[in-house]
Amino acid sequence: MGQCLPLPRRNIDIRFTSINRTTRVVQLTSEGALLLDQITPAMTAIGQALDSLNNAEKEVRGTLRVTGPTVAYSLLLERHVADFLRRYPQLQLEVQIDDALVDIVGASLDAGIRLGERLALDMFATPLLRNERMAVVAAPSYLATKPPIESPADLLRHDCIRLRLKTNGTLYPWTLTIGGESRAVDVEGRLVLDNMPAVLNAAIAGCGVACSFERVAASAIADGRLHQLLPAYCQDYPGWFLHFPSRRHMSARLPAFIDFFRAANLDTWERLPAPAIGRRRNRPT
Repeated sequence: MGQCLPLPRRNIDIRFTSINRTTRVVQLTSEGALLLDQITPAMTAIGQALDSLNNAEKEVRGTLRVTGPTVAYSLLLERHVADFLRRYPQLQLEVQIDDALVDIVGASLDAGIRLGERLALDMFATPLLRNERMAVVAAPSYLATKPPIESPADLLRHDCIRLRLKTNGTLYPWTLTIGGESRAVDVEGRLVLDNMPAVLNAAIAGCGVACSFERVAASAIADGRLHQLLPAYCQDYPGWFLHFPSRRHMSARLPAFIDFFRAANLDTWERLPAPAIGRRRNRPT
């Protein structure tokens, strides 16, 4: 966010006397007065430019570049973007939707949205949404002709829709709480997709059993397009965080984004504890 400007270096060769100095007075020579007259406009312009930049850091204006996965955008941002832009008419918001783990520094971005368990080492992070919960779901049309699913072991007899992670190319593990312990269930299925909304839509179409964030599936569960399965076995995960490299020289754009979208999501999701911004030091799991 803060960046040093490369300034040209040159030696200034002054071959005239610019001031006359005595023990009682310092006075410009005629050459010094001429020099002052010529450089004053440039120095004034530099001062005005610096004042403008300092004031811009205090105003919500300019461009804010943020990245996040498809799910985070649809859950946290999409419904509120119009209100955010109306609130800050001098701000331009650029959102890079990417399900991979984006290097925000290398990509010249201001911040990124990630799950708490995937925060990068030594990044500052602040919560936008505290918890996420997984849900196992399937359409009534699929369940009508299949064996009942009453325990995690029953999943092994079903066609499960798998999610391939863009972060590392592996299949997303179905981790459930079994006997008080967190265990990965090695499910199988004939359909593999690379984003969660597509997995959910395939489940609604009757392609099989899916594992999704509960909030992503909430409307389909509420209107009966999907049935929620094994809720007692599903786990909570650290929720969504905004992460960024430094708090030094932070413009007003990023705090405005944090405050707005945290507040916008409080009415829908669980209320957050007191806001906290801290550096991530533990290695992500």
